[in-house]
Amino acid sequence: MLTLKTIYDNPQAIIDGLRKRNFDAEGMINEVLSLDEKRRNAQTQLDNILAEVNSTSKLIGTYFKEGKKEEAEKSRMHVTKLKEDSKVHESVLTD
Repeated sequence: MLTLKTIYDNPQAIIDGLRKRNFDAEGMINEVLSLDEKRRNAQTQLDNILAEVNSTSKLIGTYFKEGKKEEAEKSRMHVTKLKEDSKVHESVLTD
């Protein structure tokens, strides 16, 4: 069985090996690599968004302690938008 790492490390060898068995897999291998690249990008963006949510959430607590309610509310709205964005990236990962 071919692992994603094997395909990613040496796609041409996989294509050539399958061609010897009369199986033209170039299109499929390229599609697998493309889908994996999209998945990796979505995961990276999701991780960045969640890190920003965490740091902003900590700031919200600090703002409330300091009595800066307006800044806390702005940060809350920002966190809400980030969470909506994260759902988009999560759907890419699960589709």
